Amino acid sequence: MSTVSIPSSKNTLVIFGSPHRNGFTAKLLNQFLQKQNITRYSIFYCYDEAPMPCNDCGACKLQSGCVLPDLKGFYQQFEQSDIVIFATPVYNASFPAPLKSLIDRLQVYYNARFFRGLRPPISKPKQVFILLTCGKATDPTELILAQIKPVFTVTNCKLSATVCMAGTDSGEFKYYEH
Repeated sequence: MSTVSIPSSKNTLVIFGSPHRNGFTAKLLNQFLQKQNITRYSIFYCYDEAPMPCNDCGACKLQSGCVLPDLKGFYQQFEQSDIVIFATPVYNASFPAPLKSLIDRLQVYYNARFFRGLRPPISKPKQVFILLTCGKATDPTELILAQIKPVFTVTNCKLSATVCMAGTDSGEFKYYEH
């Protein structure tokens, strides 16, 4: 795993998409944090927080924020972060359901930009890292990026790197870095 320059003073948010706090995704995350010398960070556990899915009520087209109350703290953390790390297993060439719900709830920023004219909806730029684990030995990064990159354009995020630990089903790990 290559080292990327990340100042330790940066506000780092980890979005953890695995149901297993000590599984392969956690191992990859810990390796990454150690390699990058990141010691201060907060973690949003998608499975513990269980974000409600977006119901397309349209309220965020007219006003700031989401009317669903469960992610108010998350939105604050996300907006204030300098670095965002998505650490997740790949399920059926996509994200686990709780992480998918969270990503869909970032619709508030899309609507802020395109319906309320806020450009950018989040003023603070973010450096993003995506850490993936998957059962097969093939690299799913392109499939995942195709799903999440559009979100980055409205959340002031710039992808810095992706790391995939593939082959978790067999235990014969292959690492892919982009």
